[in-house]
Amino acid sequence: FLPAALIDLRERFTQPKPEKGKKLTPAAQCLVLYHLQRQPLENLPLRDIAEKIGYSPIMLTKVKDELEATGICRTARMGRSIALEFTTQGRNLWETVQPVLSSPVKKTLWVRWDQPSYPALLAGLTALSRRTMMADDRLPTYALLSATFQANLEQGLYHGCRGPEDANLRLESWGYNPLLFGDTKMVDPLSLFLSLRDFPDERVQQQLETLIDQIPW
Repeated sequence: FLPAALIDLRERFTQPKPEKGKKLTPAAQCLVLYHLQRQPLENLPLRDIAEKIGYSPIMLTKVKDELEATGICRTARMGRSIALEFTTQGRNLWETVQPVLSSPVKKTLWVRWDQPSYPALLAGLTALSRRTMMADDRLPTYALLSATFQANLEQGLYHGCRGPEDANLRLESWGYNPLLFGDTKMVDPLSLFLSLRDFPDERVQQQLETLIDQIPW
């Protein structure tokens, strides 16, 4: 029996919404977060972007249509290839697109894992405590891509617990790979923000604002 504590995914729409109620797919969200945090993806052929973020060229064609529908991107021809042009940049792009972005966390599980290691990255309040003045939980939080999360569970690398009293960490299953934007130890700031933005503690919300302010847009 592996009880999961599901994250509350209710959205708080405080910014103007490109398309009310419609969220980006994980592939489209990855593209935007990669563009904001890793390197600009403008004026690159869709095939090159697909390779960078780990999706197929066919999927990137669908992503292109998604992003055009939000109004944050338009397409341009580069010879025989198609490239993307963002209609705004930096923090303004983040504020514009934030309402259609989702938490990467699909489910969480209390687990016993004797030696958590790469590719698991620090996440949740643990990552926030490393990046801001927020205090950490008693038990650390880690994140894994959902496929890795399930494979490790089936292999017995860790096992689920009924609650925190039996566990030594909280493990998050993510809908996209946290390694794509994070470093070798911790998830990226924007995904971290999205994973905690509906957290009910006002202190967490204050530190999330600090987190965003620290980003060198």
